[in-house]
Amino acid sequence: MIIMETFDTDKFRSELDLLSKRIMPGCGLVFELYQRRLSAAIDEFIARLPKEQHAQAFELARQEFDYLSAEEIADEIRRDAEKGYCCHGFDRDCCPLGCGDLDDY
Repeated sequence: MIIMETFDTDKFRSELDLLSKRIMPGCGLVFELYQRRLSAAIDEFIARLPKEQHAQAFELARQEFDYLSAEEIADEIRRDAEKGYCCHGFDRDCCPLGCGDLDDY
């Protein structure tokens, strides 16, 4: 992972692309799971950048990598639960991650 003295859009995009490729295979083709895991990895990466680069980094991550903040993810999970969906955004009995097999979560 690179650390940039000044924000370099191309280098940052390249780092996020590598993160995306590393995370994608473990998400079972579930976009919400991929998005949440990638967003968490982006949070960790951006935390290592100088503070003055954070706003630009988050904006690029949001535009090009569907980044969501932890608060946005929590809101999404809450809204899904209110609709009766599992934490992955599926009907519990259709969740490819087995939520329908759980008594309670």
